[in-house]
Amino acid sequence: MNLTPVTQALVHPRGAFTGAPGDSLLPVQDTLRNLADTLGGAMGQLRDTVTPPPLPGGVATVVRFIFGVPRWIQISGAVLGAIVALVVVVLLWRARESIFAWLRARNKEIQIVMGGTAVVVLALAAFAGKKSWDYMQHDNGFCTGCHVMEHPFDKFAIGAGKHKDLKCHDCHQQSIFASTRQLVLWVANRPSEIGKHAPVPNTRCESCHQLPQGGKKAFQHVLYTAGHKAHFESDSSALENLQCVTCHGQEVHHFIPSVRTCQQSGCHEHQSVKLSEMSKLPEINCVTCHAFTADLPALASRDSAVRALVPSVDQCRSCHQMDGKPKDFVLAKDPHKGRCGDCHNVHTDSLPSDAKGRCTTCHKSLASSAFHQGKNHKRVLQ
Repeated sequence: MNLTPVTQALVHPRGAFTGAPGDSLLPVQDTLRNLADTLGGAMGQLRDTVTPPPLPGGVATVVRFIFGVPRWIQISGAVLGAIVALVVVVLLWRARESIFAWLRARNKEIQIVMGGTAVVVLALAAFAGKKSWDYMQHDNGFCTGCHVMEHPFDKFAIGAGKHKDLKCHDCHQQSIFASTRQLVLWVANRPSEIGKHAPVPNTRCESCHQLPQGGKKAFQHVLYTAGHKAHFESDSSALENLQCVTCHGQEVHHFIPSVRTCQQSGCHEHQSVKLSEMSKLPEINCVTCHAFTADLPALASRDSAVRALVPSVDQCRSCHQMDGKPKDFVLAKDPHKGRCGDCHNVHTDSLPSDAKGRCTTCHKSLASSAFHQGKNHKRVLQ
């Protein structure tokens, strides 16, 4: 089998996905050594050095200025404001009888005007409160008012993909008490980085990605796709409480799974590609070969999902021309159903011929099979 130019590797069949540009299946030290000489490295560097989009302006600029003033000014202003408010309330309460007596002594017209004025003031206060609430809860400009949010916002704007129109609180939801506590601690401590906050449970993702009616596209019913079903319905203790963000949150606000996703601690840590020339292609991603998002019937079992993840001829031909495929090979008549991964294991084999030992687990006599008489597979029998 011959490899096409690297550009052909960017064309993938349905169910395959390239992941984040610049990700590599090589060990870290090999990746760093080859980074400057590969298209994958160049693409990764481009992604990470692209000019970040500007932060939200308008009211956000004012909020950013307020959040950026020295801590002692913020604390002093809050204390002074609280003292002034308390003094005004106390004075009004003590003078309440005199105030009511003065109001009762006014004529009816003045009372109506003053009552109307009070209603207008209350309405304006309610309107301002609602606008403030909407701004704090539904506008990303409020969240980016925090100085440590600039980098995460840039990452979101660049790498969020189809999530780019989401609001922060679409995913990060917490009570007003938790938000107030977080704001107070931020003012008091001025952290240099964002700590854990408003975790994103699976139900938040499922509200868009697991629609009750199923949805017409794979992203609308992810639990019916091969990779998700295989992981979420596994009886493995390591996957018992699997969270969406375990795989979709390895990089801040970058939702595309990558090698960092699959090879993280406790998962497929030692599944690097070893097979021949494939081991030198850093642009290959796990899901290039494993059709993670392949659609499955609603009643498909987990075993069916696992089988769907076995690399098939469609995934392999996204890189391999296969011009020299076995003579008279017809995929529809292939007893292996075109699952190249049944024989070729890129994680354990270093040469294509290593597949010979795997074939004999099913076939006692390969020489009697007409399928293996083609010019590529014939030499396996020698």
